[in-house]
Amino acid sequence: MKKILMALIVLSACVGKQNIKTPEGVLQKFVESRFKGTQVGDLKNLLSDKYFESIQEMRDTKYDTLDHIKKKKFKLISKNCTDINCKITYYVSYGEYEGKVKQSDTETKKIATLIPNGETWLIDQIDHIKTYHDMGNPLK
Repeated sequence: MKKILMALIVLSACVGKQNIKTPEGVLQKFVESRFKGTQVGDLKNLLSDKYFESIQEMRDTKYDTLDHIKKKKFKLISKNCTDINCKITYYVSYGEYEGKVKQSDTETKKIATLIPNGETWLIDQIDHIKTYHDMGNPLK
């Protein structure tokens, strides 16, 4: 019984941790960190210089920290990797709130392009494929 309990504890400690040496782990860490409120600048180690520069416009806006947005679902759909890059298609859904009042729900499908960087990977680009917004209040 003790061995089973110990195995469950070790397994549960490993579940949920992203291996940031894989393209999937880097992408998952980036997405999870952003939804936990981490600022873009604090995730520079996961981004190529090119992509980091391209998203600098988010600094000092409501999208720098996503404390008004709550993640609902994150799912990796597919990946296509070569020696020079890895393209991962993924789905994420989230709600946007103003205080405790939900303003909208969003579902989006994206493609992240990651490039190798030594023993790890860096996000080099994220492209939107399709986005659906369900507004909580009618537009005026």
